[in-house]
Amino acid sequence: MDLVYNWLDSNEAKSQYFLTPDDLRSLNVQSAGGGIGCGRPTNFYNPVELQAAAIRKHGEAGFKAKKEARMKRESKKRAREEAADDALEALQTAAPPPPAAAAAAAAGPETTALRKSLLKLAKKALGFTEGGGPKNWRVEVPAVRAATFAALAGRPADSTLRTFVKAGAYHSHDVDATALFAVRDSSELLRVFKREGVGIQIDDRVTLKYKPSDMTLSLHGGGEIVCDERTM
Repeated sequence: MDLVYNWLDSNEAKSQYFLTPDDLRSLNVQSAGGGIGCGRPTNFYNPVELQAAAIRKHGEAGFKAKKEARMKRESKKRAREEAADDALEALQTAAPPPPAAAAAAAAGPETTALRKSLLKLAKKALGFTEGGGPKNWRVEVPAVRAATFAALAGRPADSTLRTFVKAGAYHSHDVDATALFAVRDSSELLRVFKREGVGIQIDDRVTLKYKPSDMTLSLHGGGEIVCDERTM
């Protein structure tokens, strides 16, 4: 198969040219990958045909306006990221960040108790997909102060959240699971399903999302199937 290197997969085609799956069905496609145990093949589309489809759908002026609007959004996002990086550098220069364990201990009893509760909720949210794999999990907690979110994210000195990038209504930040839940090691992130004879262990990275407007905190993560002496 002569797959041109600059052809775009379905996700990029839809994103860059503002198209829907229905729009793509009328275009030439080349597929690669997939197979038994590897999932579905990936479809690729010719950028020349994608642009023609975008102009047919949106008109030349409409397509141009959409691209310019996206460029403005991306520019604003980069500006927010740079501002957050500058704020973080200034914060760390003024007070170098303590080790994760010390930061967790310094956050106060309220945050310490919350970490334990979040771990219980996260373990409870673990489960299996219809195919038998570990499903992605989500936990939501209301009425969480901004300072508490900052402490959970490992930046207790930033109660104003200046060092966190905001996308839309949310601040989002990836954290190490053992630091977030203040556990000694990853073995404490395991939930055993005795009936199935296996366990699911929370992934190393957890995404924190915080909505200042209503003080909602949510945790998002995945898991890994474990089958060893702990699950027997």
